[in-house]
Amino acid sequence: PEVAVTGQVLETLPPIGVFWDIENCSVPSGRSATTVVQRIREKFFRGHREAEFICVCDISKENKEVIQELNNCQVTVAHINATAKNAADDKLRQSMRRFANTHTAPATVVLVSTDVNFALELSDLRHRHGFHIILVHKNQASEALMHHANQLIRFEEFISDLP
Repeated sequence: PEVAVTGQVLETLPPIGVFWDIENCSVPSGRSATTVVQRIREKFFRGHREAEFICVCDISKENKEVIQELNNCQVTVAHINATAKNAADDKLRQSMRRFANTHTAPATVVLVSTDVNFALELSDLRHRHGFHIILVHKNQASEALMHHANQLIRFEEFISDLP
């Protein structure tokens, strides 16, 4: 494909969506959310156009600096009420479904989570929609979740050398 110079060429690049369960895979203290976002974009976005980059959390419980950095990076920060059970998961699943309804293969979905609750969603995105699934997960991720990804990346390794 051509190098994306004009808006039209950019539109021909396959879309990529990042769905980050930040309460599950949080920014380590002393590290910046900005560098995590930059690392995700550098590692996965080549040959794609960013169609979605969403992070779900309870803003009142998350570090204010992290929220500010995410906003500065043009990441959509979706607020959920932490007292509602699985509210973050539900919101992320809803966003992933919306992405699947808006985009077609060859699209890529990057899920940053270790929560097994996303297994069905990933399966659907991969097998029914034909999307490429990248799962960035912590060491204790379940086989059921990892089974549905085309590519597995350990969160701890992914962020280990960040400044």
